[in-house]
Amino acid sequence: MKTAQLKAEKRNTQTKGDLNQLRKSGFVPGNVFGENTNLQIKIDERALKKLIYTPDTFLVQLEVDGQVYPTIIKEVQFHKVTDRPIHVDFQVVNENKPITVTLPVVTKGQAEGVKAGGKLQISMRRVKVKGLVKDIPDILELDITNLGVGKTITCGDIKINGVTLLHPDNLAIVGVKVTRNVIEDTTAAQAPTAQATSSGQPTAAKK
Repeated sequence: MKTAQLKAEKRNTQTKGDLNQLRKSGFVPGNVFGENTNLQIKIDERALKKLIYTPDTFLVQLEVDGQVYPTIIKEVQFHKVTDRPIHVDFQVVNENKPITVTLPVVTKGQAEGVKAGGKLQISMRRVKVKGLVKDIPDILELDITNLGVGKTITCGDIKINGVTLLHPDNLAIVGVKVTRNVIEDTTAAQAPTAQATSSGQPTAAKK
């Protein structure tokens, strides 16, 4: 997993008014929990946005008043109108215990089916996985070069040592859909060739 550093401060704000004032000052209130840790914190909104407005998933080395906690962002709440982050929860992770995170799906290469006129369809932009921090990759990269028309890559096709995909095996991640261009090309290839008669009029070729 990618690693990021982030600084936070402990907070004593409890009331709704206090929390709103904190947000007006450019901070996002949050919590840190897990591994015998339970902290109330505040984080600079600008620094937090760099981690949440991205498809990447990070192991966040969260420094709180001088002490560093290895964490993942477990949940972010957003304002319904402004879409600004208004609360964030961090979960402390143990390198010897599996965690559950989501990874972005990235395709590699140009599918054979697309070259033949099909349309690439990515059904899952992110996948949920479970494993130890050291085993979880930065992204789920799929080589689609040999993917033909009507073919898919499913969750059951993915094998990552030490990591489990938390989806049904038959769930499609990416595939190449049949398009009208493919149907028309196939129909044209299967049509009989016209042959000229002695009168100059074409007639259907005999099979």
